[in-house]
Amino acid sequence: MKEVIATSAKNNSGNMCFADFEFTCGVAGRNTSELLSVGIVICSPAYDVLESFYSTVRPVKYPRMTKQCRELTGLTQEEINASPDSEEVFGIIAGLIEKYSIKRVCVWGNFDRTGVEGDIVQHRRAGLSFANLKSVYRKITDIQAETTAKMELPQAVNISGLSAAFGYIPENGGFHNALNDAQALCEIHKAAYTTDLSENEKFCRLKQERIEKLAAIKAEQEEKRRQEALSLPLSPDEEVYCSGLSEDSMRRFIGLRYRFVRALVKYPEAERLAVVQFRDTGKIKLFPSYKLSPSIRGMLTRCECFPRDEWQQALLDELGR
Repeated sequence: MKEVIATSAKNNSGNMCFADFEFTCGVAGRNTSELLSVGIVICSPAYDVLESFYSTVRPVKYPRMTKQCRELTGLTQEEINASPDSEEVFGIIAGLIEKYSIKRVCVWGNFDRTGVEGDIVQHRRAGLSFANLKSVYRKITDIQAETTAKMELPQAVNISGLSAAFGYIPENGGFHNALNDAQALCEIHKAAYTTDLSENEKFCRLKQERIEKLAAIKAEQEEKRRQEALSLPLSPDEEVYCSGLSEDSMRRFIGLRYRFVRALVKYPEAERLAVVQFRDTGKIKLFPSYKLSPSIRGMLTRCECFPRDEWQQALLDELGR
C-alpha cells in the first residue's frame, strides 16, 4: 500500500477545507467515474494552513489507466497499482473533517460530487464498504458560483487560469494534481475574501478579457438569430409594424420572429401551430397543434392555435398582446 502524505499544524475554530479530486477518464458509460487521487488543504479563518493531505487511489472497477488519464494527471500506472482503496483514503479525510470541525469540503465546479458518487456506485456494485466515501460526499460543496459572484466575474474561470492572477504557481508538478489544485483553490478563496481585487492588475485584466469575450459571443449569437429570423421575407403588415420601432422593440420582434421561423423549419409537416405559455415559467414556445396532449395543456396558461400559412399574422398578434 502506498504511504499517504500529511502535515499537521495547530487546530482552530471555523476552519475551512479545500479539496480537489482527480478521476478516471476515457471510460464509457454512466456512473463509471472512480477516484485516482485526492488533495486536501485545511486552513484557519485567517487562511493559515493547518494540515494538508494527499494520496493516490486505486480504482475498484477500472484500475488500468487510459492514455488520457496518464497525460492529464501525470500519474503512472505503478503509482496507482501501489495505492490504497478510496474507502481507506476517505477514512483519513473523514478523520480530518472531524478533527478540525469542518462543515464543508469546498470544491471548484460540480463534477467532484458526481465523480465521488460514481466511485460510491462502483463500491456498492462490488459489494465493498463505502461508509467513509458517503460521509465525505455529504460535505462536498461546490463554491464556484458563490466565489465567482464575490469576485464579480461575468463567468467562472478554471482554477489554473484564476489562481495565476493571484501569483500561485505549483511548487511541484502542474495543475490536475489534486493537492496543487486544492492549494490553488485555497489561494483563490483567500484572494476573493481578503483582498481588494480592484487593485490586482492581473485579475482586472482577466476580468475585462472575460467581459469582452462574453460580449463578442453574445453579439455573434444575436446576429445569427437576426439572420435566421429574417431568412423569410417580411409581410407588408410586418414592414409597417417595423417602421419606426425602437431598438428594444426591434430586438423583441427579431427574438419572437426567430422562434416562429425555427418552428416552421423544425415542423415542416405541421399544418397548424400553436403559441403556448407555460404556467410555471411563463415562457412562450411554439408547438405543432398535434403535440398538444392533455398533459401539456394542463401545464399552460394559454394556447393560441393558427394555420401554418398565417404565421406572420399570428406573430403580429403575439407582439400586440
